[in-house]
Amino acid sequence: MGRTFRIALLGAAVGAIALVLAARSSAPAATELKIGINVGLTGGASPWGKHAWNTYQLLFDEINNAGGLSCPKGTKITYRVADHQSKPDISQANAERLADWGAVAIFGANQSDSALTAQAVAERRHILFIDTTDSDPMITERGFKYTFRANPNNNQLGSASIEFLKDVQQRTGVQAKAVAVMTAQTAAGEAARKIWADTLPKAGFNVVDNQSYPLTTTDFTSIIQRFKSRNVDLLLLVSNPNDAILINRAMKQQDFNPIAFIGVVGGYYTSDYIQQLGKDADYTIVMNWFSPDLTLPNLKPLADKYKQRFNTDLDTTDATVANGVSVFVDAVERACSTDVERIRQAIQQTDMNAGQRWYVVPDGAKFDRNGQNIKQKVIGIQIRNGQFVGVWPVEYAAGKLVWPIPAWRDR
Repeated sequence: MGRTFRIALLGAAVGAIALVLAARSSAPAATELKIGINVGLTGGASPWGKHAWNTYQLLFDEINNAGGLSCPKGTKITYRVADHQSKPDISQANAERLADWGAVAIFGANQSDSALTAQAVAERRHILFIDTTDSDPMITERGFKYTFRANPNNNQLGSASIEFLKDVQQRTGVQAKAVAVMTAQTAAGEAARKIWADTLPKAGFNVVDNQSYPLTTTDFTSIIQRFKSRNVDLLLLVSNPNDAILINRAMKQQDFNPIAFIGVVGGYYTSDYIQQLGKDADYTIVMNWFSPDLTLPNLKPLADKYKQRFNTDLDTTDATVANGVSVFVDAVERACSTDVERIRQAIQQTDMNAGQRWYVVPDGAKFDRNGQNIKQKVIGIQIRNGQFVGVWPVEYAAGKLVWPIPAWRDR
């Protein structure tokens, strides 16, 4: 009986070990979440695209190095970048390839024209398109259910720029008598120009010139001379990075001295603008959604990590990419799933505040039924001594706005 019992006991033990080993061998490997990044690393949009690519690498690597997402636990992010070369047709082809690769979401595109083609692919392929910087209203007005935009669009930026102008003129008593609008012939530029054409006169501003220019323009002398002849004293702009630099130089060469010139996002918030122009970039006013001097819990650690890894400062593009990544990661972990539909539903229910995760812009993120963020604020910044300084609204201001700006000869 004893021998029989020992044999039975041994058999039971062997069986138990076999069950444990079988369970371990059948346990799923760490989950993989594929993310496509479709940005312009070359061409006119590259000053934005290069910064964006830096931030994606920084944040996705940080998640992976910390052991992956918290839910599904241990999920690692596999990401792949595609250079759309600042060309919408290549952006479209990139989106197809990233979808074929198995991307659950595509982030991009740091150029509205390229975003419009990529998001159409994402919608058709039923994968997410997370837009972090593009401002053409059409991106969230096409009835697409897989697109979400973290940043304000041109409708919001246009309204905020007029609110800014009215507020500043009332506080300073310095009124603009003749306004000119000039935008690049891009989706974002044309959208802004139409919005201003409609809203500026209604707000009491005298618009004496409203035009767009081809992206092939390399000499803005004649345009600036025309503004001078029409006594333009306030200039509103939407320009690509290289255009913004050329326009600034033409204004100085022609001694064109308006009360102020205001760039709405575009090339004016890039570090390239300051680096190329030096002191001539000072006093430029930019309406966008980020200022590096904001006091938010996670901003300084993020900026320090960015500077250490890439040896350049975190800028508006980086900040708004961090916002988009925050929204996405938050949604995945709330859904606790890598399924596109569950993530989409979680994003639609997002209600984030600035300071959560890497969200570094007031007041956070909440999306309307079209996927447009309706919670994030527009901020006015002015370049001073080669630095971006928040000047509006007053509750976010780190410095006092200079209005009117000094003439070129007085700087």
